[in-house]
Amino acid sequence: MFIGKGIASKLQARFNLKTNQPQSDSWRLNDYVQAVTDINDVVRAQRFVYDLTTPAGTGDRYGLIVPQRKRYSIHLVGVDGAATCLIDAISVSNGLNVALRFAYQTPASTLRYYLPHPLIMPSGWQIGAHVSTYSAGDLLIEYIYEEEDAE
Repeated sequence: MFIGKGIASKLQARFNLKTNQPQSDSWRLNDYVQAVTDINDVVRAQRFVYDLTTPAGTGDRYGLIVPQRKRYSIHLVGVDGAATCLIDAISVSNGLNVALRFAYQTPASTLRYYLPHPLIMPSGWQIGAHVSTYSAGDLLIEYIYEEEDAE
């Protein structure tokens, strides 16, 4: 995509842009602006999925498991529990044990966390919530993520 001379001159006037005087013709600056786009941003699609579950008690409850030969970029984790099901953190597991917990809060029935940068999760990893208090009720875990093939 190219921007014509008319728009370029408006940009120069608006932002007080100046061109350098070339030392030779080989260093001549173009009189157009070329937009640069990461093609991955154009074709990437975010997905929304949720898992409704009934915890068996306190501890980590995972709802999203990355399938084999895939990689997920997690953007949001949201958890809604009954008033008798309190959440105090987001849990990530490598499939064998808890790899990390984040977004700690005072135990509450709701937790929403938008990650400032996507959390890249390889095949077999899981993400969910840490249930700190449970006596009854369901747990709804929501995710916004992007999926790509893992080579």
